[in-house]
Amino acid sequence: MVWDRRLALPFAETERFLQWLGDPTPGSAYKWAVEREEYERRREAV
Repeated sequence: MVWDRRLALPFAETERFLQWLGDPTPGSAYKWAVEREEYERRREAV
């Protein structure tokens, strides 16, 4: 799988987005699939 996603935001928005993401963890795709409610809650909070 190849990801070709780009994000263009002002600095303040980029900083907030990266804080929302948190530290990357191994298997993060699996984590978000398992913790769907937490993902949706955080997504709506941003």
